[in-house]
Amino acid sequence: MYRKSEKLARQIVNYLLTHTNADTTSNYFSYTISSEKQANEVTRLAWCYGDLGVGIILYQAGIIFQDKQTIDFSLKVLLNSTKRSTIEDAMIVDAGICHGTAGVAHIYNKMWHYTQDPIFKDACDHWIQKTIEFGIYADGIAGFKKYNGESKRYENDCGLLEGPAGIGLVLLSYLTGDFSWDYCLMLND
Repeated sequence: MYRKSEKLARQIVNYLLTHTNADTTSNYFSYTISSEKQANEVTRLAWCYGDLGVGIILYQAGIIFQDKQTIDFSLKVLLNSTKRSTIEDAMIVDAGICHGTAGVAHIYNKMWHYTQDPIFKDACDHWIQKTIEFGIYADGIAGFKKYNGESKRYENDCGLLEGPAGIGLVLLSYLTGDFSWDYCLMLND
């Protein structure tokens, strides 16, 4: 069973590695990956897709498979993503884990703990500050609201992925270095 799982995991990694944008100036991975030519879409920084989500998975796979080439590529992707430091460049509209500032901060925090590279520490600190800045709503839960793309309005959501439950866990990890909860995000070691 392990050999079949390893074979499938390696095939997924190889597929990802061969389906990057032709222009990687802004980002390496688009919203979706297909067998057709990549569209070179600029995607937001997010846990759920794009350079951060794919980059950390490739890093972890490289560590597990002891594949220096995959580790080096993942670090190149993740370090490149740190250049997108404004809300506008990152295309972020709220603080949630899924596609908000907390998720970005959490991935950089994990990469800081993995690598001790100060670029990841600085990026984490930056996005933690941006997360706190989103906590401005007097009628929000702990000051936070999620952005609803369909209604184009901010609304309350107490959930893990888009609400203050997840934001709180990210802040706890930031303060303590304890990542034991993030297996539900498929980010555990």
